[in-house]
Amino acid sequence: MITGDENIVDIDFVVFWRIADAGQYLFNLADPDQTIKVAAEAVMREIIGQTRIQTALTEGRQSIQVSVRQKLQELLDEYKAGVRVREVQLLAVDPPSDVIDAFRQGLAFKICQRQICTINRGKIKIMRRLCCRRSGKNH
Repeated sequence: MITGDENIVDIDFVVFWRIADAGQYLFNLADPDQTIKVAAEAVMREIIGQTRIQTALTEGRQSIQVSVRQKLQELLDEYKAGVRVREVQLLAVDPPSDVIDAFRQGLAFKICQRQICTINRGKIKIMRRLCCRRSGKNH
């Protein structure tokens, strides 16, 4: 799937649902199970398409699950599918296997870069204090 920042992620997820109205489930859709599967995939693509890759891989998983569940339920209600979506679980969200090493290297570089910036900020503060002490100013 393509993320909002135009990266590719491989996603495995599962949808837990139950029949809420047997009549709607049996008579409003030609193939209810396939309809639910295709609708879930479409909704997941929509939500992932609005999400940055870093969010999808880390802290955004819970909000993605909630958003997909809500939108999927709305869509299935429009179809009068007769089902209730209980839960959506992301099982795996990963960069494609052929680029995962490069992705990990890039992530490690960003972490090192942040650490270096933090160290440099600390050094700048120390230098300011030393300069202020030598000049007799309080900073």
